[in-house]
Amino acid sequence: MTYAVSEVNDVRFSPGRSHASTSELLLRVGADRLAAGARTVLAATALVAAALYPIEDPRIRSVRMIVSALYLAASLGQLSMSVRALHTRSIVARFESAGDALFVVVLAATTGWRSATFFTFLIFFIVAAGLRGAPKRVLLSGSASFALFLASAFLSASGPTAIDVSLLVTRGLLIALSTAALTVLAAERERLLARFTTMASWPVADWADIEAALFDLLGAAADAVPGSRVALVWSDADEPWTNVALLDDELTIRVLMPTNDAPVDESSPELLSMLAATPASIAGAHANGQIFSGQLFFLGARQRPVGFDVHTEILARQIASSLDVWLLARRARELAAREERARLWRDLHDGALQSLTGLALMLERADQMLDADPAEARRVLAEAQELVRAEQRDLRLSILEQKSAAGSPVIAETLPTLIAQLTKRFEQVWGLVTEVHVQRDVAVSSDMALQVSRMIQEALSNSARHGKSSHARISISRDDDGLSVTIEDNGRGFPFTGFFTYSELLEQRIGPVLLKDRVQRLHGTLDISSAISGVRLDIRVPLRALPAAV
Repeated sequence: MTYAVSEVNDVRFSPGRSHASTSELLLRVGADRLAAGARTVLAATALVAAALYPIEDPRIRSVRMIVSALYLAASLGQLSMSVRALHTRSIVARFESAGDALFVVVLAATTGWRSATFFTFLIFFIVAAGLRGAPKRVLLSGSASFALFLASAFLSASGPTAIDVSLLVTRGLLIALSTAALTVLAAERERLLARFTTMASWPVADWADIEAALFDLLGAAADAVPGSRVALVWSDADEPWTNVALLDDELTIRVLMPTNDAPVDESSPELLSMLAATPASIAGAHANGQIFSGQLFFLGARQRPVGFDVHTEILARQIASSLDVWLLARRARELAAREERARLWRDLHDGALQSLTGLALMLERADQMLDADPAEARRVLAEAQELVRAEQRDLRLSILEQKSAAGSPVIAETLPTLIAQLTKRFEQVWGLVTEVHVQRDVAVSSDMALQVSRMIQEALSNSARHGKSSHARISISRDDDGLSVTIEDNGRGFPFTGFFTYSELLEQRIGPVLLKDRVQRLHGTLDISSAISGVRLDIRVPLRALPAAV
């Protein structure tokens, strides 16, 4: 069931107002509007009755009509204010009480205690107090109405026989019974508001583990139902056992294994013996959320007031929702950490590990030439030293990339600069001569330039290490649809031959895995033409993945 509040034009929040006080305010707003509407209808009825009521003295009739008209105007104003605003000012409430008292006195003076209009307004004042006020206010309003009714009856009597005892007793009993009934209503409303206040202060926290979460949530449920122990029973979707958390002075968590392949349910003797050996009472409700599903039990509750079952269901839903939020947040953090580890692994694979492999080959070659050709050995060692410096620079770029993601200044490197540095290293390490053609008006952000260069690095690494290529060609252009990157080499190609679109590569699960992963992260596509004489890669990155250059 959904509740909506419409026509809210005036909202005032006091400092530190809680959800509970806001809910109480909304309830009082509804009661104020209902009372204002009823008062307007009764005021209009009183005005019509004044016009039709036969009174011999025209002055009394005129006074009553004038007072009724003024009261109707004031009632319309009050109704307008209650519809437009959430908060009724205290001065308006005082004028309302004063106006009600003045009007009912005029009714008593002009129509007498036998008047149905006079009696109706007395009952209305008691009902309005019951809907809006505390029990003490209802008693005060009922006592005042009863006293005014008796005073009006005795003051209007011309003699002892003029009082209609039957009418006096009947209406007096109606006033007394209305006061008693609405006092009980007001007390019940206050009790419900207090209960809602407890539920509105529901704990929401980033708990360290499931034990801390259950201790807070079950503790809040136990506070809402004093004198009872609280238990939560749930099963993991992928596990056969049942988890039981019981809060009784301290939190106890146990795992119940199924017996004879039969799952543990709420009627299981093992579960009942853990919840309570001889339970005085057990009340439960399903605690089902989006990903959490279990059952909440209240054990040994001394009192089960009216609405206890509904209250239990609300608490069960609160617990399920809180655990949903916490479990989803924890899952998101775990996925983010896993994603970050995978990204670091890709960067290490694309950068440091490849460079270390090349460095090892260069040092091995220098060691072989050390006696036969010392000059060539020194030249190779110098190239190895330059490679180490280049790798140090790449690591610094990776650190700057991390700082950029955390809000630090972005890396001020253009795409042509990064590709030039990349191809130079591949030529030094692998002997792969690369020809680069970059369209002059290609402009992407520094972060996107780094991502595209990592993608090209993975393609060149495959070409040099696995394809044994000696020459490659890179072409980069940009149009209205996005960025186009073409990479060709003269290597021996992939194990498969022919032309394959991106969807075919994914469907048949062929092609370079890391390169496909990087292309997918940029929301791009990859087409491959593979032959024994070379490979051609056509990569497209859409405009939505290409923020403007900085």
